[in-house]
Amino acid sequence: MIRRWSIPLLLLCLAVGLAFPVLFFLGRMDAASCKTYFLIASAAYFVFAVLWASAKGEKKNS
Repeated sequence: MIRRWSIPLLLLCLAVGLAFPVLFFLGRMDAASCKTYFLIASAAYFVFAVLWASAKGEKKNS
């Protein structure tokens, strides 16, 4: 169950984390906000990656 939810959230965090530098480059976000939000998105990405990796060894109960 953890693996099912961690992959979409992991990819969402990756996409959001990549969007902030683009918004900064386009001038729609200041540097301080970009750094803060990128830090939050990066931390969330690594949390979901660890959850996905730790659940990888779980066996299905079918």
